[in-house]
Amino acid sequence: MDEPRQKASEISRHPLVLLIVGTLIGSILIPGINNRMDRDRRLREIRETRGMAALDAGLQTERSFNLVRTEFESFYKDLAAKKTSAQADQALADRLHKAYQEFDRDAWWWANQARDEMRMLGLLSADRVAILDHAVEDYNKAVLESAQALDPYWDESVHSQTPITPDQAMSIMKKVSPGLDKLGERRRGLLEKIVQTIVY
Repeated sequence: MDEPRQKASEISRHPLVLLIVGTLIGSILIPGINNRMDRDRRLREIRETRGMAALDAGLQTERSFNLVRTEFESFYKDLAAKKTSAQADQALADRLHKAYQEFDRDAWWWANQARDEMRMLGLLSADRVAILDHAVEDYNKAVLESAQALDPYWDESVHSQTPITPDQAMSIMKKVSPGLDKLGERRRGLLEKIVQTIVY
């Protein structure tokens, strides 16, 4: 019994046997490891691309919303300084409708689309999809609340039949502006969470 074991031990140490075993192990394991590493790298690149697309869409929404807000606030500042006219009011209404259409075109859809792409393509684990679902839901609520926070501006400057006084203009700005600042911080924080959930 000792002699067969000794012979097997000698054969297993032979350089040719070691070379054959090493080649077999390498030809089976290394391609599998390389394939897994390549797949992980491709998934990471896809997630980074999707994350950048979400970031771009979110930042475009921020720019569009801020343009609407800036138009309103510029008008109210001009009104408070008594620098407005009926033609300026009409020009404001035209600019506001155009700016709001730009905001409205994508603001309500991009976050849902980003989440749905990640889910449908299987790019995130179920836990990450749940985190993304929550962040997208919160973001959509923040966008809705932001749009609703503009209502006093719309009501007084565009929809009202009676012109507002400079004092009313300043009062409305003081009431609306701080809430818009907080909502902007909230939207940007949720945008960051969405992008980080997609990418990492």
